[in-house]
Amino acid sequence: MMWADLSSVYIICDDIVIKTVRSKLTTADLQRLRARGTRPGRPRPAQAAFDTSTATHRPRAIEIDRTANRDGIVIVRGHELALGVVTAGSRVTLRIDGELIHATNGTHLIKTLPNPLDLEN
Repeated sequence: MMWADLSSVYIICDDIVIKTVRSKLTTADLQRLRARGTRPGRPRPAQAAFDTSTATHRPRAIEIDRTANRDGIVIVRGHELALGVVTAGSRVTLRIDGELIHATNGTHLIKTLPNPLDLEN
């Protein structure tokens, strides 16, 4: 089962929260889901994926492209991000979104990492 709102998306199996991620859904997205017949959910199953009180102050997500070295590492502003040797020599897109960095190759999600970068810069 999946539970979603504007701040978080939860993956739930047998009433146990398996994963919580930041939501990219908009109010319009939620309205479209309701129009397609989704059922209203139960109360929030766990804590939000991030502090919702700072949601209006968080910077916009950005995407950058990097080529992974022979060890599957890319460098962003002096920080080494280990993506795995399967990415060696590949061009990857890094989506920097608040506290997370999502590494993709085309439409394939390679890895999600904590963001080591200073959010103010």
